[in-house]
Amino acid sequence: MGAWQGACGWCVKKMRGGVQWASHGAREVGACFSEALKCREAGRTLFAKQAFREALDQFEEAAEYIEGGGGNNEAQKPDGWAALAVSCYLNISLCCLKLEIWHRAVDGASEVLKYDAANAKAHYRRAKALLGKGKLADLPAAKADLLIAARTEPQNKT
Repeated sequence: MGAWQGACGWCVKKMRGGVQWASHGAREVGACFSEALKCREAGRTLFAKQAFREALDQFEEAAEYIEGGGGNNEAQKPDGWAALAVSCYLNISLCCLKLEIWHRAVDGASEVLKYDAANAKAHYRRAKALLGKGKLADLPAAKADLLIAARTEPQNKT
């Protein structure tokens, strides 16, 4: 990634076009948010077609826009920024579960928990991925995640 490290996809496109990137203004943050929404919707469409690898690529691109697009300036982030991040990372985790990419499924679920520590889906998906890895050392963490998910949403039987 080099000079583009920490930059979102929108910024990388601008830098490749010869435009220097200094910092995000409200316009750029809005552009990142819009691009992330487009990528997420494309990912959802691909997921519905069971094109999990392609869907994963779209959700990861959306996450790049989200992570690089807002910086630390919360005031510039549009409403729904965190919800979009949670949605993208949950979808990344789900795609990785379908593709049996266990470590990335764990990472995606863990990202969700940074935004929402009580997210039952994230705890469940992380537990499922930890179990998928097949390592005895991961069993206590998987059990803890399953217990949190069950306490958070006891009515959920999935």
